[in-house]
Amino acid sequence: MANYCKTIFNGVDTVRFSKPIDGRSKTRPYQKLLFVGRVSPEKGLHVLLDALKEVVKRSPDVQLDIIGPESVAPPGLFINLSNDRRVRALRQFYSGTRYFSQLKNRLSEEIKERVFLQNDLLSNRL
Repeated sequence: MANYCKTIFNGVDTVRFSKPIDGRSKTRPYQKLLFVGRVSPEKGLHVLLDALKEVVKRSPDVQLDIIGPESVAPPGLFINLSNDRRVRALRQFYSGTRYFSQLKNRLSEEIKERVFLQNDLLSNRL
């Protein structure tokens, strides 16, 4: 059975594939965070953006790429079916304002410069 499985490690040479940011040296690579999925409240992207504020304080060379379409699941699909307070708290994102717009409003000026949205309709800064 052991011959049927093989571990293939993911990896990249960060020195070879690093890009300078704002004229900084190529020897200091930036760190990229990646979110891939639907942009919807139950995915917790708002939590990630809030956490990014703290991450940037500790590691100023961080960039977040968000890849995926805004496709918000209806609240009746999961919120109304759950007794979990964290799930029920997602109701705040169903106020009539697009989730994408609510995410954008959560960002400080420093964080806005580090967050990029890429999907089939648009490729730009959040």
